[in-house]
Amino acid sequence: MNELLEAIKTQKRPANPYLKEQLETRGLISGEYRFLAKRLYDEGLKVEARMVSELAKGLEQADVRTKGQEKFDKYQVKQSLEPASLNLG
Repeated sequence: MNELLEAIKTQKRPANPYLKEQLETRGLISGEYRFLAKRLYDEGLKVEARMVSELAKGLEQADVRTKGQEKFDKYQVKQSLEPASLNLG
């Protein structure tokens, strides 16, 4: 919570300290899912292959933001929508 308050004060988005590891792991798992889907398809298990392929796609498209980043982004959007922050005149 302190990290979020500090980020709001300084107007700097909090960093994801595990982003590199998260993306590397995601890539490895996604590759394994794709390999598994291909093997299932080759074995004639097309429905199962499609399900595993969709799982891999969902993993690749998943958000990588931390909860702190999500809250900071939500706060920033809220601030930009308030009438006092708009230049109307």
